[in-house]
Amino acid sequence: LCDDSWMGNCAKYQLNSGGKRFRAILALLASKIFGLSKQVSHDIAICCEFIHNASLIHDDLQDRDLLRRGLPTIWNRFGDHTAINLGDLFISASFETISKIKTLPDLKCLAIDELSKIFVSFVKLFFLDIFFRINVVDQKRKRITNALDTTDKKFTAIAIDSLFEANIEKTAPII
Repeated sequence: LCDDSWMGNCAKYQLNSGGKRFRAILALLASKIFGLSKQVSHDIAICCEFIHNASLIHDDLQDRDLLRRGLPTIWNRFGDHTAINLGDLFISASFETISKIKTLPDLKCLAIDELSKIFVSFVKLFFLDIFFRINVVDQKRKRITNALDTTDKKFTAIAIDSLFEANIEKTAPII
């Protein structure tokens, strides 16, 4: 994943950009509580980091955030297409990591099923974020339009005229 290819370098940039690795630490602690092997514990922690970073990359792109942890976000530094592809690469890597864990097939299937549900939840949350953002802007536009429609048209005309005249006086050349 973190090879010398374009996407590999972008992945290194994202994964080396800082952060507390809190989700990975929680996964390691939970793995220890359940008595999982070190390799399985590490794989689960890596999967958690891939999931988290995929969500950060897609969220930064969707929200058009310029910085994360004081550094340019993936989309800001490398472009929208790279951000989409890198986020998707991390999603794919999380499934690959889980699928390679040496455990009972039924447990592996259960883990993959749960991972799928996590990503479905992410997509729903991202959709709701867009939906409510668009809906709020649309509601504000409707309120302004309704206010203008119900305002005394004479007052509106006077206000527009006075603004126009003030602007002309500021920009008119002095002769």
